[in-house]
Parts: sequence; C-alpha cells; structure tokens
Amino acid sequence: MLFRSVKRIQSLFQGTLVAQGAFSLYDRKTGDVEKVFELDYNRELDNLYIGLEDVRLFQHKGKVYFTANRGLPEGHGARMAIEFGTINLETGKTESTLLKGNPIEKNWTLYEDAHGALKMVYGWYPFTLYDPDQEKKIVVQDCKELPPFFKNVRGSCNGIRVESEIWFLCHTVSYEDRRYYYHIIIALDAETGKVKRWTKYFTLEGKQVEYVLGFLYDNYCDNFSIGYSVMDKTTEIIQTHKRYLDILFV
Repeated sequence: MLFRSVKRIQSLFQGTLVAQGAFSLYDRKTGDVEKVFELDYNRELDNLYIGLEDVRLFQHKGKVYFTANRGLPEGHGARMAIEFGTINLETGKTESTLLKGNPIEKNWTLYEDAHGALKMVYGWYPFTLYDPDQEKKIVVQDCKELPPFFKNVRGSCNGIRVESEIWFLCHTVSYEDRRYYYHIIIALDAETGKVKRWTKYFTLEGKQVEYVLGFLYDNYCDNFSIGYSVMDKTTEIIQTHKRYLDILFV
C-alpha cells in the first residue's frame, strides 16, 4: 500500500510556495514500512509554485496513477492546471501530462468501473466524466436528476468499491470566519455508473480546514481508513467501521 504525506512550505524571501511530497510503501497487514521516497516529478514547470499539490493516488491494474494540482509559470494560459500520470514505485519517477479543462473544479478523481476500466470524474452537477485520451467531457447525469446542492460539491478522494457501489468522499467549502470543510460520501451504482445515494454532511474533528485525500476500504474487516490534514499543516489518519458511515446515508 502507498501512503503520501505532503508538507506545504511558504518561502517569504523567495516568494515561492513549496509542496514537498513524502511517500511510504508499507505492508497493509503488518503495518511495516517497506520504502520511503520523495516524488521525482517534472521540475521544468516549477515557478512560484514548486512541486505537486493535492496529490491523489489510485492503483489500477498494477500501476499507481495520480492526479495533482500544478501551478504554472506565466505564459501557459492558466495559473493552475491538473497533472495526471503514473508513479514508478521502484524509482519514484512520474510519467505525466497536463489535462485540459477547468482546473479550479478540484474534482478529477479516479475510479474503476464494473468492467475494470479506469474512469475520471470532472464534476458532480451535472455528473460528468472526463476522457483524458480524447480530451472530452461526458455527461452521465444531468442536473435535473441530482439535488441542487451538488453544484457546490467537490471531489476529495478517488472512488473505492464498496460491495455493489463505488464510494467517493467529497466536500463542500463554507466561507464563514474562514474556510470550513464539510464532508459527504456519494455512492455510484457500480453497474450503471450513476449516482445512487449520498450521506448527510459531516466533519472529522470539527476543525476549520479538514482536507481529505485518502479513503480506503478493508472489506475483510468492513473498516475504512481516512487520511486528512488540518489547517493544511498536519497529516492525520482515522479508522471507522462501515456501520458508522451507513447510518449517515439519507
């Protein structure tokens, strides 16, 4: 199993924002750490933003895929972009490309459909997928089939298979005295690929900025692991039994 930890450092003297990603490969059964490395990414685009932010990991057919936010230098048409590619666990190197689309959506989450194909979510209202090979968006469900609050939902975590469904842990940001993140789980029907149900909003610690990027399910123990940060400064992991998430569904 691969686990990531990112430290965000702002350099006041150099005027840069640095995201340092540390990755650990460990045995899921014993918890023993087998390898620790720093991501060896393409540094040609480093500028004001150095490194990859909000890295999401997904294992598919023996490969580790990722999506990340990437700050671009002037002259590249946008301040932020989405980087998508694979990570070589032996070398730590990435092979990646920049996706075309609206980067500020902050969705771009991955999942495997019922037929074993890799899919990418672009947006939740309407529920839209993105095909990186053909560089096009595919609407699966239009807005009339979804609750209006979905327009404020952003995808935090990649989708994971839970029995006959695919669960995504997402969030909505509320701008109060500062940003508050409220989490929600959206379940797709694995066969139809359409939104089936969703939970009430919830928090993990009740803190202001709780950003979740890790969401794993152990079907043997019927248990979930959730990895998140608080105030963009810490790396936290909690575990919870499936029954406690089941009761949140409306």
